[in-house]
Amino acid sequence: MYAISGGPQYPGSTDLSGSYAGVLKPKRQPNPTPTGTGTPTPTPTPTPPGEDDRNSLGVFAVTMPSTGGGSGTFVLFSHGEIYVGFIAAVADPTHASLDGILRDAASSSVVTNELNGTMHARALHNNTSPFNSVGVQLRGHAMLDFENSATPDTVVRTETMRVLGFKQTGTGSSATPTPTP
Repeated sequence: MYAISGGPQYPGSTDLSGSYAGVLKPKRQPNPTPTGTGTPTPTPTPTPPGEDDRNSLGVFAVTMPSTGGGSGTFVLFSHGEIYVGFIAAVADPTHASLDGILRDAASSSVVTNELNGTMHARALHNNTSPFNSVGVQLRGHAMLDFENSATPDTVVRTETMRVLGFKQTGTGSSATPTPTP
């Protein structure tokens, strides 16, 4: 007879309600490898990289109620342009996941002035960090499509971003102090 010492390992909590904040960082891309010609050269010429997403960075904040869908905002700086928009999100406590739809409301761009995307993140329970009092981290990815509104349904480029975030507060916590009698 075999048994796990201490019982099964369950996550600390399946409650995903609360406020989350994080960053959208470019997905790591492998550095291009120089193509070999067979003869070593004293100064190899690097292969120029294709268009990459390393010139992008975003921040987001999402609030998830205890029931129903959540909402939030994001700001993305990408290739010299600024996108500001909204996030509609749902949390699934059985899979410990948070999924969202991103859509911009304003853009500093004239050419690619629409951003539509999806975000998928897993909620990881981690209580080992001294700076993380709530103990839930978000890790995942986002796919962002930059579209030209002058020609509908024309995707100018797609960026893959990493989602890194933390639970800021639970639904039971309040930012307003309660006066004592």
